[in-house]
Amino acid sequence: MRGHILSTKKSKEDAKNPDVVTTELRKGFAWSASHLNLLIGFGIAFILLGAGITFLKFTKDKKETSIQEQYYSFEKQYLEKKQKFEQSETQIESLKNTAAGSTKTEAKADAKNKNAKNKKQAEPPAPENIATGDLTKDYGAILTGLKDIIAAAPSSKGAKMAALNISEIQAKYKNIDQALESLNKVDSQDKDLLSAMIKVQLGTILADKQDCAAAIKSWDQVLANKSAEFIHSAVKLKKGLCYEVLNDTKLAGELYAQVKEESKGEGKDSALGKSAEKYLRLLKSKTN
Repeated sequence: MRGHILSTKKSKEDAKNPDVVTTELRKGFAWSASHLNLLIGFGIAFILLGAGITFLKFTKDKKETSIQEQYYSFEKQYLEKKQKFEQSETQIESLKNTAAGSTKTEAKADAKNKNAKNKKQAEPPAPENIATGDLTKDYGAILTGLKDIIAAAPSSKGAKMAALNISEIQAKYKNIDQALESLNKVDSQDKDLLSAMIKVQLGTILADKQDCAAAIKSWDQVLANKSAEFIHSAVKLKKGLCYEVLNDTKLAGELYAQVKEESKGEGKDSALGKSAEKYLRLLKSKTN
C-alpha cells in the first residue's frame, strides 16, 4: 500500500511449528538459574544489546519508509507524464484518422449540413505533452531520481520498485541493455514478491533480446518462490513461448497444458487459460 512500509509476513513453516521462542526462553531460564552470579555481570551488556537491536530495526524501518516516500514521489511524476504521452498519442492518431476520412466525405457532409464548417475542430495536443522519442528529454529527471534511490539502498523495497519502473521505460525506448543493467543493480535474491517481480521482468527483457535460455533460468527462480504463486501460471506461459523459440515443442506443450488446467475453477484467471488453449492449438497445427 502506498504511504506505508511493505511488511514481510511470517512463513507458513513458522506458523506450523511450536512456539520456538518460548522453548528457547525456558532453556535460557534453566541455564540462568544455575549460573546466576555469572550472569549478573553481563546484565547491563544484554540490556544494551537488546536496545541496540531495537534501535537498529527502527532505523532500518525508518530508512525504508523514507526511501519509499521518495520512490512514490517519482512514481507519481512518471505515471502522470506517461498518461499525458499516451493521451497525446491517441489524440494525434484520432486527428490523422479524421483528416483521412474527411477528404472522402467532405462534399457529402457540406451538402447535408451547411454548418459543417462551423463545427469545432479537434485541437492537437500541447507540444510538452508529446513524447519526443528521446529517453533523456522525455523522462530524464525522473530516471535520475529513480536511479539515485537504487544507488542509495539497492536492497530496499523502494529500490526494487524503482528498478521495475526504470527498466519498463528503458525497454519501451529500446534501451534493452540499460534495462537489464537497471534490474541487476538491485538485490533480488530474497524470496519476497518484489524480488520475484524483478526476476519476471528480467526474464521478459532477456526473451525480448532473443536470449530465451537465460530468460527461462530467471523465470525458474520465480517458480521456486512460494510468495509469488499467484503469478506462476503467467510465468509458465512465458516459459512455454520461449521453449517454442528454442524448438522444444514438447516442454512448451506441457507448460501450456498446465496453465490451462490451473486456470480452471472459481477465482482463477480464465484469460490465461484461454491463452494457453490458443497456444496449444497453434502448437498442434505446427507440429501436425
